Amino acid sequence: TYIFDADGVGSVYVEPETPEVPETPEIPEEPVAEEPKTEEPVAEEPKAEEPAAEETIVGESAEAQESTNEE
Repeated sequence: TYIFDADGVGSVYVEPETPEVPETPEIPEEPVAEEPKTEEPVAEEPKAEEPAAEETIVGESAEAQESTNEE
């Protein structure tokens, strides 16, 4: 952030939000808490659902082909 004089001549750089400095040590702690979440099998569940959805589509296509052959 730059603060200009009333005449618009010269400028002084001011560091934004000084309170952020004490929060910096807390940042390294956050990734540590995220690591166990990655190990949970919950992340694998959506992957298991994707193939199931593909199988359903294949099954429907097969039924549609059978109906066309019967006619």
